[in-house]
Amino acid sequence: MTQEFFNKTYESVSKGLLEDHQVLFALRLVFIRLNNDEKFDKIFNQMLKPTTILDSKLNPSMCGGKLATTQLASLEEL
Repeated sequence: MTQEFFNKTYESVSKGLLEDHQVLFALRLVFIRLNNDEKFDKIFNQMLKPTTILDSKLNPSMCGGKLATTQLASLEEL
């Protein structure tokens, strides 16, 4: 599951980057994955579990209004 997350993240983000920046982004993802960072693991595990907040108090226009209600609730819970 973690491998798929990193693959999808790279595929999605790299499309909007210049070729030189794609390599830097890929290296950064490798560093994050291999570093075994406890903060990353905590946030990643938090994102995998369902949110307990039913009604988010965050402004729906946050991030240009592109986040769904469930995404806002997950962000608030983080």
